[in-house]
Amino acid sequence: MQSNFYEIYKSSLFQKTLKKFLGNGDTEVITRPACFFVRLKSEDTKPVKRIIVFPPTRLYW
Repeated sequence: MQSNFYEIYKSSLFQKTLKKFLGNGDTEVITRPACFFVRLKSEDTKPVKRIIVFPPTRLYW
């Protein structure tokens, strides 16, 4: 699961989304069992902005 996330994280679309919502600051990835949080390393402003990334679900028919 983690390798798939980092492939998405490096994509140009995701990087554009990061810049749009979080600006050009340094970001860090927080890994949780069910998702990933991308946040600014220095969160001085209010409101705090974070991007939550959920892994794709697998549907079995």
